[in-house]
Amino acid sequence: MRQIVFLLAAIALPLSAQSSDITGWHGAPWGSTKMAFRKVLGCNPTAIGSSIPCANKLYIDDCRPVPIATDPEHRKREKHIIEMESKLNAEYDRCKPTDVDKFEIFLLPVNGINYGVDIVFTKEFGLTAVILRNDDRDPATFKTALAELKDRYGDATPTPTDNGVEWEWVKPHGNLTLDVYRSGDFDIFYSRRKGKNAL
Repeated sequence: MRQIVFLLAAIALPLSAQSSDITGWHGAPWGSTKMAFRKVLGCNPTAIGSSIPCANKLYIDDCRPVPIATDPEHRKREKHIIEMESKLNAEYDRCKPTDVDKFEIFLLPVNGINYGVDIVFTKEFGLTAVILRNDDRDPATFKTALAELKDRYGDATPTPTDNGVEWEWVKPHGNLTLDVYRSGDFDIFYSRRKGKNAL
């Protein structure tokens, strides 16, 4: 898996486009290519391992599954590269799972709340989901996030799950789920209308 680390220009991104519908994330519509989405992030890496300074020092990994070559000699070399990068990823706990094509933001402040963010792409469709994760375990943080989502998308009825509680909003072009776990962590999951199966 190849890594590109670059910096994000925006101070904070809104949870989604300012609309009652969910047509994508931060102005990028569902189906956007990874290359097109780099413009949304504000920086465009030019080489493997490059680091480009932008307005704010928020680091982003470009996580890409690496296909194994069919030629035996190339396959051996690719396997060695993948093993080395997998070890590095495990050490820094990044780019998991390893078969997902995504941008991974370690720490992103959104409306005063810090999130780890996965911006997920598929080969067939392009931009298909955005996952924001918060592990502060502060009830006030979750309540703030829930209030903002209700204000933007309307009310939603909480549904008990095996691990906690879930709120879901279904819109013409996208779905939104807020999962709050017993531990106090919570995830916000944006996806095109295919829902969580978008992954």
